[in-house]
Amino acid sequence: MRIVLAYSGSLDGSAAIQWLRERHAAEIVAVTLDLGQGRELEAVRDRALAIGARRAHVLDARDAFAQDFVLPALRADALHDGRLPMALALSRPLIAQRLVEIAGIEHADAVAHTGHGAGGSSRLDVLLGTLAPALPVLTPVREWALSAGALAAFARAHGLGSGVDDEARDERNFWGRSVRRHGGDAASDGLAAAPETYPGEPAFVDVAFSHGVPTALNGVPLPLLELVASLGTLTAAHGVGRGAAGPLWCDGAAAVLLHAARRELTHAASADNLRAFSDDATARYVQLVEDARWFSPLREGLDAYFSSVQSHVNGHVRLRMFRGEHSTISTELSEPLAHQALAPVVPSSAQH
Repeated sequence: MRIVLAYSGSLDGSAAIQWLRERHAAEIVAVTLDLGQGRELEAVRDRALAIGARRAHVLDARDAFAQDFVLPALRADALHDGRLPMALALSRPLIAQRLVEIAGIEHADAVAHTGHGAGGSSRLDVLLGTLAPALPVLTPVREWALSAGALAAFARAHGLGSGVDDEARDERNFWGRSVRRHGGDAASDGLAAAPETYPGEPAFVDVAFSHGVPTALNGVPLPLLELVASLGTLTAAHGVGRGAAGPLWCDGAAAVLLHAARRELTHAASADNLRAFSDDATARYVQLVEDARWFSPLREGLDAYFSSVQSHVNGHVRLRMFRGEHSTISTELSEPLAHQALAPVVPSSAQH
């Protein structure tokens, strides 16, 4: 038997390699995606092989993630609770897609992952079931009876630290970071800084957009991955884009500012009737992402709608940041509102 495992280097994932080998007498093929985590992923690959994986693939998926998942969500203004970036939720469809692709290449009998999921199911389960209904999906962490002590012993035996699964608790990619809190508030977990620790002077940034896509930062043209990294560096010290979403503490200053800037420019470029419809479409888009319905005709139809709306969103926005807050200083369109007098025709697949 051959099993393809989504592997991030976490303790759960490392234990899953051994557990799957023993439980199913299987060859394990580990798959790790580079989504801009800012970590050395070759070390993750080496760890998988050292623990017993037959092969371990590290795939550079940064451009695909940016162009095929992040940009459509940005154009749709898709945010958790209308305020926090959907960094992890947007990564899941791409992870599922790559798992299915590698399973085909490897002639695998099943795929596996270490997502827990509420109510016994995770987003990956739903996405994998949509992409490959006949492909068995194994979820070791929901099947094994390993105690915290057993996991700690496994960690010590394989040189994986204390047994605290920091990789599973703290997930990140270039669009943002989510940390699963142990309990209490963010400050007690060391995730949030007090406002008085932020710089005493505000900072300003200027973001240029073409067809709803951010293209330049402070007058310097940059591809999206570099623009997000540069904006994140400029804004990190000011505490923007941080907050709680259920049990997760989310941090994504660059994503939050880009959403805010694009939203301001879109409102300036849109007629009132179009704004109202777009707000409803955004809410539906967010629900599709949260329900793991990315691979659906409705999401594709909504993407077509937002792409049409954003074709007139050209210009730049100047933003101010100060002690965890941000505000718009100015918005300048490159073309007049008259171009948006009529709403674009909504694709038929988005009407149902």
